[in-house]
Parts: sequence; structure tokens; C-alpha cells
Amino acid sequence: MNGHTPFAGNVDLGSYAQVQLFAGSADVVTDNFPVGGNLAQYEVFVVNAAGAAVPHAPAASDGTEKAVGIALYAVTQAAGGRVAGYIGGDFNHEVLVWHSSLDTLAKRKAAFLRTNIAIKSLL
Repeated sequence: MNGHTPFAGNVDLGSYAQVQLFAGSADVVTDNFPVGGNLAQYEVFVVNAAGAAVPHAPAASDGTEKAVGIALYAVTQAAGGRVAGYIGGDFNHEVLVWHSSLDTLAKRKAAFLRTNIAIKSLL
């Protein structure tokens, strides 16, 4: 380059890979929760006894075994604040971040049983 600022749109901003997050036509519903643990983007979470969003722990028996939402973006507990989460809609199970024990579509569907979230596969 010659030291001049490039024209708008003339800069490589990296690549973008489209994600097929939604897997149906149900209404998408969101809410926000205090952050109680590190969450990756699209990670399945629960709300603990303190009312904070933490990663889903399917083998737990303290209430954190029941998935309630999907994080819209990554957050860290150290950063604090709040995290927005999907609490309703039809979602593609292959895009979501799951606990390692939930390795089949059937197990993943069961995690959200009796919620407004439906877990599906793309056709």
C-alpha cells in the first residue's frame, strides 16, 4: 500500500460461515439472566438456585440437570453481567454446545422436555 487509507469495503475482514441455528418455524423467545458460569455461544444452560445461568449438568441432582435455555453469545463468569438466552423455538441440535454425555438426538431432545424449546435435526 502507499500509506493512504483504503476505500470503504476494500479491507479483508476475514471469513464468515453461516450457521443454520433454527430448525423450524416456532416463535423464537428470548430472556436474559445473570451470569453464573462461563458459557460458549449457543451453549445449553440451566438456571441455578441463585437464579444465574450456568452450563447444563445432566447428571446433577440440584436442579441444574434441567436445561432451560441456549446462550446467544459467549460470556465469562469473571465478566459478570447478564446473558441473553433463547427460551423458546426450534433449534438445530448439531449447532448447539452440549454436555459431553448428550451425544444423541434423543438425549438432546430429552434435555428440553416440557420446555418451549424443541430440538430437531435438519432435513
